[in-house]
Amino acid sequence: MTSWLATDDPARGEFIFSLEPPEAPELVLWKGKQKDHRWGPWDGVRFSGSNELRPNPVYIPEFSSSREEIYYRFIIVGDNSVLSRFVVTPQGLLQYLTWTNHSNEWAIMVTLQRDSCDRYESCGPYGNCYADEPPCRCLSGFTPKSPENWRLIDWSDGCVRKRDLDCQKRDGFVKYKKMKLPDNSHLVTNSNFSLSPEECEARCLNNCSCMAYTIINIHGNGGDCVMWFDDLVDMKYFPNGGNDIYIRMAQAELEAIADEKRKKRVKIALLITMAIVLSMLLGFLVWRIYRMRKAKGKATNKFSFEKKIGEGGFGPVYKGVLPNGQEVAVKRLSQNSGQGLREFKNEVIVISELQHRNLVKLLGCCIQREERMLIYEYQPNKSLDQFLFAASRRQANNVVSVVDVEQ
Repeated sequence: MTSWLATDDPARGEFIFSLEPPEAPELVLWKGKQKDHRWGPWDGVRFSGSNELRPNPVYIPEFSSSREEIYYRFIIVGDNSVLSRFVVTPQGLLQYLTWTNHSNEWAIMVTLQRDSCDRYESCGPYGNCYADEPPCRCLSGFTPKSPENWRLIDWSDGCVRKRDLDCQKRDGFVKYKKMKLPDNSHLVTNSNFSLSPEECEARCLNNCSCMAYTIINIHGNGGDCVMWFDDLVDMKYFPNGGNDIYIRMAQAELEAIADEKRKKRVKIALLITMAIVLSMLLGFLVWRIYRMRKAKGKATNKFSFEKKIGEGGFGPVYKGVLPNGQEVAVKRLSQNSGQGLREFKNEVIVISELQHRNLVKLLGCCIQREERMLIYEYQPNKSLDQFLFAASRRQANNVVSVVDVEQ
């Protein structure tokens, strides 16, 4: 499939969309003689590297490969009378279009190119492309070939190994999940036979030129062994798709990666432990505050009017009960009384020093934010003024009752 030179010029353009090679089929968009975009290889369900090339409500992709022919087509879902087409635009975009009668124009249903990671080899050899920022990152065990260029947002040089391979000392493999498989793959099996994952790994390990391998279902026989013998290029991470790939690593690098994983697990365990301890402390603190508030509310019945036994210039007085059953009088200083913290402390000091059997004792005090309280002994027979000035105790014959108050 070839693009037009322009939207109004059907002459041959510079973009060509093709299916190749036959052994490990993939879709390639060429710009002249250079690869511009690539999707593949075929894994039995879709082409690795594109979530758009999978069954959806608009169309169902179908791929067929045999000795006689190889083709890839789209089956329209629903109304077959709807006109549709798959095009390469003069700008190199691959789009699936449908005709809308009400507007009499072609509507874009799907565009294969989604982000900068879709461009071919955007992160260089052994560079992995991500949809977020920064897009290019080196695989584990690799480092930027040119750190200066990476700082300048030029990732074309890609990455190099931190530790060189040593085939004689038994290299190993690291599994990467959800990946767009690299370019330049080689199919080891065919439609007549398949290899188990263990057999595929052994073949790759015994070939010092083999850089990676994977098992995908190209021919529908359950498992085709695919290997890579060159630098791994044009990779991308897919959070909601992709394939597994096993990349060859030096034994020393495998040990370093394992050690890093152990350290990470220890950090995670410590963080979880700290989170549990903090949660327990927080829970205990909340419980203590709840108990204190509950005890305070129970002691004074939440300062209800029924428990109010008097009121002075500095605030009301309530009857309360301590947890041990002792009855107390709680003087709750009003915030509008004008009494400051210094006056409150002076009152506490003065009252606590007064000791007389006809005066109630100060049992304690409480300061919490703007709340200030004094806790006294409870006097069940009310205050002295009730005896001196109560109207019920005045005699009709003007007889004065003398109350003997010990000096």
